[in-house]
Amino acid sequence: MTIEERIRQALTWETEEDKLIAIIYEMGKEAATKTVCDEHNKRLIKMQAAARASRYHILCRKIIDEGGGIIYSPHYAGDITETFGDNEISLYK
Repeated sequence: MTIEERIRQALTWETEEDKLIAIIYEMGKEAATKTVCDEHNKRLIKMQAAARASRYHILCRKIIDEGGGIIYSPHYAGDITETFGDNEISLYK
């Protein structure tokens, strides 16, 4: 079985081990999403400030706005981490 197959199997949450693997996977997605969104949004704010200061501020802001706005993903909220992060788990009884 490959790692990918094992993770997909774990996403069924059938056993305590599956639950642990699935939560680790989801928490990783949440952490990565937060990192990427925060960095993008920080850069967007800097671009908007530079556009406002530019002589051609209307054109600059139009270009920035056409590129898209703030990025948000449902994973950003950290629901899995918040819901299951403090749970006790015992795999080896």
